[in-house]
Amino acid sequence: MKKVFLALLATTVFVACSKSDDNGGSEEGVSAKHPKKIISTSPYLRVERIFELYDDARPKKESYTHYQADTVSYSSVTEYEYDGKQLVKKRYGDTEVSFFYNKGKLEREVSKSKYNSTPSTTEYQYDGNGRVIKKLTRYRQDNYEEVNYQYSEGNKIIASTERFVENKKIYSSRTYTLDANGNVVKQEYKDYRDYDVVITYEYDNKINPLFSPTFRDLYPDYFTMGVGKNNIIKQTEIRTNPKEPNKVSKVTFRTVYEYNGDYPVRNTYYSVPNEENKPEEKLSVTEYIY
Repeated sequence: MKKVFLALLATTVFVACSKSDDNGGSEEGVSAKHPKKIISTSPYLRVERIFELYDDARPKKESYTHYQADTVSYSSVTEYEYDGKQLVKKRYGDTEVSFFYNKGKLEREVSKSKYNSTPSTTEYQYDGNGRVIKKLTRYRQDNYEEVNYQYSEGNKIIASTERFVENKKIYSSRTYTLDANGNVVKQEYKDYRDYDVVITYEYDNKINPLFSPTFRDLYPDYFTMGVGKNNIIKQTEIRTNPKEPNKVSKVTFRTVYEYNGDYPVRNTYYSVPNEENKPEEKLSVTEYIY
């Protein structure tokens, strides 16, 4: 059940692809068209995402419905407001998020709830190459999260995080390794048990339609999601207890895509067993309708 939920949850994340104009991209590095509907099904769950579009590549409204045993267990509506081609507001539930830019880069977010008079804010800083180097989020009650990004050789990015929650500081770090196309091919960190975690990713060379101009504008630190600019076809997670290095936990998932040109129209998500003689388990099927 947990595997299935994670499979469907993955479809709700804005991730996607980088392609040049000759492959259908009207803007460099983003998808030229956005799905009008995404439907993910499994033996237990069904998730429908229905989009109204602002233009071919940008969503104006998303209606999200989560079904369990043919009963709606959760639903939400998100609306997007633009100034020209730049997203300036996002509304969902009782929350409104405003976005502010400097020279085309997202500089500040302000999130307000009608039930709370104190907004939360997120501020971004960039280096001379336009890469994000700092993200500072201030929540209510003086809590905050600060992430500093350090770029090193070998296309590695180290994200060092400091959280201040309930008068206590919590520190963590993750290292992301990117390929030449900006895909995250490896993610390394320690989990809450102090286990060493290494996640590796493999990709196709097709367009992920959800890497829209809107996604690009909102997520300068997209690599922290553990996904890449193309469609993930294989993901392997290895956890090791430093106190018992011979005991290793390994989990592998595989995704098989069907395409229309450079865009996926269907994918099937499998759990791959570690034992060679055991069959794969189909977890979910996702359809993209344009």
